[in-house]
Amino acid sequence: MLIQGEGGPSRPAEGRRLVERAATLGEIDALRVLSHAYAHGTFTFPRSARRAKQMQRSLDRALFILREELADENKGRRVLSADLTQRGSGSKRR
Repeated sequence: MLIQGEGGPSRPAEGRRLVERAATLGEIDALRVLSHAYAHGTFTFPRSARRAKQMQRSLDRALFILREELADENKGRRVLSADLTQRGSGSKRR
């Protein structure tokens, strides 16, 4: 992690900027990191219960949206699968 210097030099300001940008874009891992960092004052972030709650709410919202998208995607697959099964079962009859 850039903040801690894993795999290279420590650049906390740049690391914080990148994590915050990713969180703004709804990246789930970045939201998790920020929620934890603000709650516990880790990764050079100041402890802030208010910011931790904001990040947790954003994380919950992003996870909800992801679950909805996956459910819709799986629903489409089930419909397509059922349609193909129905077509296949009656296509060879004469």
